[in-house]
Amino acid sequence: MDVTARSLWRHPDFMKLWSGQTVSELGSVVTRTALPIVAVITLHSNALQVGILVASASTAVLLVGLFAGALVDRSRRRPLMIAADAIRAVLLLNLSPRPRSRAPSASSSCTSSRS
Repeated sequence: MDVTARSLWRHPDFMKLWSGQTVSELGSVVTRTALPIVAVITLHSNALQVGILVASASTAVLLVGLFAGALVDRSRRRPLMIAADAIRAVLLLNLSPRPRSRAPSASSSCTSSRS
């Protein structure tokens, strides 16, 4: 029985899976790091609020993960992984800081002209 060992790095399906999961994990790390920083900078959150933000993300994984795992096992994984990453990207892009138009304040709109 002659079995030639072919490296996984040359297998196209493995490379697609590995590169996709690498990008996904990089996005997860950036999210875990950047979301609290964005909360502090843009929302001026204090330590307690940032702690609650991080804890709520972990709690959601624990609570939803158990039930979602049972459902996911019954479906095709590839389309589900792609859809989940795409939805997460859209949601995170909605959290990005954007310049807001400032409404004129009462003091700037009430200019008096004396002649």
